[in-house]
Amino acid sequence: MAIDDVQHLRAVEVRAGESAVLHLDDLFRDLGGAASRGEFRLHYQPIVQLRTGLTVGVEALIRWQHPTGRLLYPDQFVPLAERSGSIVAMGRWVLDEACGRLACWERAYPEMPLTISVNVSVHQLLYSDFVADTARLLWRRGIEPDRLVMEITESFAACSERARQQIQGLKALGVRLAIDDFGTGYSSLRTLRDCPFDIVKIDRSFVSGIGHDVRDQQLIHAIIELGHLFDTEVNAEGIEEREQFTVLSALGCDVGQGHYFGRPLDAGSFDAFMHGAYHAFRHSEISGTSPLRLNGGTRAPRFACDEASRLVGAVAPRAS
Repeated sequence: MAIDDVQHLRAVEVRAGESAVLHLDDLFRDLGGAASRGEFRLHYQPIVQLRTGLTVGVEALIRWQHPTGRLLYPDQFVPLAERSGSIVAMGRWVLDEACGRLACWERAYPEMPLTISVNVSVHQLLYSDFVADTARLLWRRGIEPDRLVMEITESFAACSERARQQIQGLKALGVRLAIDDFGTGYSSLRTLRDCPFDIVKIDRSFVSGIGHDVRDQQLIHAIIELGHLFDTEVNAEGIEEREQFTVLSALGCDVGQGHYFGRPLDAGSFDAFMHGAYHAFRHSEISGTSPLRLNGGTRAPRFACDEASRLVGAVAPRAS
């Protein structure tokens, strides 16, 4: 294990507890039986079409209800699962649970086409039966492949040819693919050129200053234009303020997610959220459109950065 890995895992020890520390050995031990004990949970966050404000997708986010009572977040245990080899079984559980929830929503709201997004580890891509397992699960749950979005970090480009073949297999199956945390790795342009992605997800670090910094606006505008050039939809993560939503809409971003629209909620709370989202959809102009791509098949308006700046008022002056 590399020194950086050890330092990261030690950081997990510290962050995992507030009144007490969960030690690395304990986490490794407890993680092995977490699935069989029913300790994993999925929380759900809406993905919103920016030009209409309608919920058109949902991202499923794993949580671990640790035996100590603490709710642990992915960065506190997913690295351990990857190193222990349990990530494949965990990922299979996430996929099955998320698709099962989507099937319930499709029965409850048949006119409202939604996608469900799940995060996929490179370790899952290296698992030989991953594509076949995905196909069997979709068939068993009765989910059309294009309703499933698999999010893969751009760093996968450095992994083996086997993973690339799996990605091609998922694409052939009809699953939609998203490149996650776009712009934070070293291979963004090559990944867009060489891999069959349908969605580009802009990392939240680029979104945070877009409401007041013209340089961030220009950078986001370039990413959106680049994504559209490769015929991909663009999703902005980490939208927390109205100004960010306004600018992203003006720049032509297709969809977004973040606390401005809704925090991740447990299944019961999100079911209640879905009632309101469905009511809004039924009274919208696109009601009855099916199947619905995330951007409704029509790109959002594309404006220059100065137009986005005008919409939110004065912005910070550019550095000389």
